Amino acid sequence: MNNRTKLMLSKAAQKKADAALFKAVRSNDVSGIENALSSGANPRAVSRGCTPLERAMKFFPQHWSPTAVGCLMESGGVMPAEVPEFSMKLFVDGLTRSGQAEALTLLMANAQEQEREHIIKTMRDFLCDSRRDEDEAVEKVVAVAYTSARDVEMEAELSGVSWLHQIVCSGEATKVGCRLSGMCGTDTWVWRVATFRHSNPVVLRHVLSLRTRLDGRWLGMTPLHMAAFIGDEAATEALLEAGADPDLPDHCGGVIGPEYGDITDAQLALIESYRLRNALPRAASAVRARL
Repeated sequence: MNNRTKLMLSKAAQKKADAALFKAVRSNDVSGIENALSSGANPRAVSRGCTPLERAMKFFPQHWSPTAVGCLMESGGVMPAEVPEFSMKLFVDGLTRSGQAEALTLLMANAQEQEREHIIKTMRDFLCDSRRDEDEAVEKVVAVAYTSARDVEMEAELSGVSWLHQIVCSGEATKVGCRLSGMCGTDTWVWRVATFRHSNPVVLRHVLSLRTRLDGRWLGMTPLHMAAFIGDEAATEALLEAGADPDLPDHCGGVIGPEYGDITDAQLALIESYRLRNALPRAASAVRARL
């Protein structure tokens, strides 16, 4: 077989792989897209004036597949045509929900500074509000949205609530503020905190692993105060393990106890266990000092 014949065969194989890629894109078939790319399909190929990514984006925003779009972005290192500003939130939410961490990283790398900040805020808002059944996708994306302790300690643009407070309250920290206002006597309306969703454990664990400040306050409360107040046992345990101090006073000068908001018996047990573990070394140190 001469070189010209080999070249013709390779071109035919390339054309077949590219055709399979476009067929999978038109069908929103993610596994078909992945198989075509692994077979050597060119993610930058052009058919009828469109690349595979441009063809996939024709489904946006009604019937698009964020997994397919993310896969094409990652494989070709290419960006979709400019997404309208009003649709960017839908675009970022979709990539976040499907765990397209590499595509989101690529999107931020190619964005202007102001647009990049908007993308990051959109991701964080989604993560704060994420349900527990989205943990697998969230785990892939959370490191993109929160890369350092400074990221976590940034104040939320509109409400002034720290991101750690927002995460603990599943994005509903301002509603907890309404409840606090009622407790302090400045508002007779009391919001039932028991209806609130609790923090996503994947997001919270990652943020705490960055060793962010645990004594930052919003409305005079630390994140641990918030977790106790809304009855979130998992968040209380995670914050205690990270070193949060349950003996810090809140805005009213009190410490976490049995009548603290919607605190549960399990939370009280965790806090008392923490206090006991820390009291024993202090007592032993005091004894040694007397000896």
